[in-house]
Amino acid sequence: MTTRQTIGNVLRRSVSTPARESAVLWVAVLLCSFVKMRAYWQHGRFWAEEGRDFFVDIAARDGGHGLLYVFNGHLEFMTNLVVLCSTLVDPQRAPLVTTWFSWLLQLLPIGLLIHGRRQVGLSFGRALLFVLAAAAIPQSPEVWANSINLHFHFALLAGLIAVLPSPSGAQARLFRVLLLGAGLSGIPANSLLPVFVARAVRARLRERWIQVGILAATSALQLGLLVQHGLTAEGRDVVTDPLVLWLALLAQHVVSPLLGIKLAGHAILRFNLLVNDSPASWALALAVSAAYVSLWVLVVKRRWTTSAWCLGVALLLAVFCVLTSLGNRVVLVSAETGGRYFYASNLLLLLGVLLAIPKVTAPAPRRTWRAVFVLWALLSWHGLRNYIDGPAWPEAWRQARSAGAGQIAIWPRGWTMANPGAGDPEPRN
Repeated sequence: MTTRQTIGNVLRRSVSTPARESAVLWVAVLLCSFVKMRAYWQHGRFWAEEGRDFFVDIAARDGGHGLLYVFNGHLEFMTNLVVLCSTLVDPQRAPLVTTWFSWLLQLLPIGLLIHGRRQVGLSFGRALLFVLAAAAIPQSPEVWANSINLHFHFALLAGLIAVLPSPSGAQARLFRVLLLGAGLSGIPANSLLPVFVARAVRARLRERWIQVGILAATSALQLGLLVQHGLTAEGRDVVTDPLVLWLALLAQHVVSPLLGIKLAGHAILRFNLLVNDSPASWALALAVSAAYVSLWVLVVKRRWTTSAWCLGVALLLAVFCVLTSLGNRVVLVSAETGGRYFYASNLLLLLGVLLAIPKVTAPAPRRTWRAVFVLWALLSWHGLRNYIDGPAWPEAWRQARSAGAGQIAIWPRGWTMANPGAGDPEPRN
């Protein structure tokens, strides 16, 4: 080997494989995001309550008071921050701010996994599948690139912090800031406090107890706000039928993320005991439940592995979101309705599955698992391309302005918000 070749080999090794893999994963994130946002990346959009409630009410407040805007009796600080920034520009460009700023914030948990994948033992290929899942699972369209659903992305962030090894130094300080942001972003992340307590008790590390303290403080704040505002149900049923809870978990948390939008809908219809109480439906529901329980048994046998923590966090989040979801929970026994509640839990479930699958070296089993991964990616392709439609903002803006309308159409179709150019509304709380 010549001296020139030797120097070349040394230089190639100096660019570490993890760095190259991380770069490829980030490119994959950008590509998936472009496909997902292809219908609205250019002009942005207001999404549901983001425009109807947050923008209208925060725009009517002076200075930074919008950061403390309380919605449904609790604080969604990150949503407030995004929307407040959008009020600082011309209303015609405001949806660009909410869309792209929200997208940047939702990259936090994805980035945390990309750069922390080796800490949990996740290979490059499996991390790539996680990146695909973040944009492709059936629950993603409703939560993608909008501020009103940022609390689900921050619940995922809190879940990842819970399952990652205890940090130290600069990483520990970063995790504290991220966890504080997650707790202030809404209710879901705070539901994970029991997991952080369990991690602290088991690890007996000071940093774990600091994390508990942060999440306990944000939980107390959110609970205090709820009490202050009368613990109003805001359209939430107080009691959940155990059968509905069970079927909702099977539909949204187990079948939907694994089979994709097209196949999951047919499968859920077959075991929906609420509309088809047949022996075949019971058999299918019990078979799906047995498969899920067998995954737990397989993982728990390995004691306190990262995959076990992932499953625990995923199940806790899923149950919590069923119990606190809006409206009649019967609609959750579906592949399409209410999916936003399960976005974080399903990604953690998939992460737990990816970590639980053994790293096989024999050629035949390795080919089998690769075929399974490819099949799942193909099933998810429709989900990657899927988004919920709405009117183009420039057109809706022009129509409302030319007609002098008090309302302007936003996403999804059927939603409207007060026309930002039609006057200054009074704040509602």
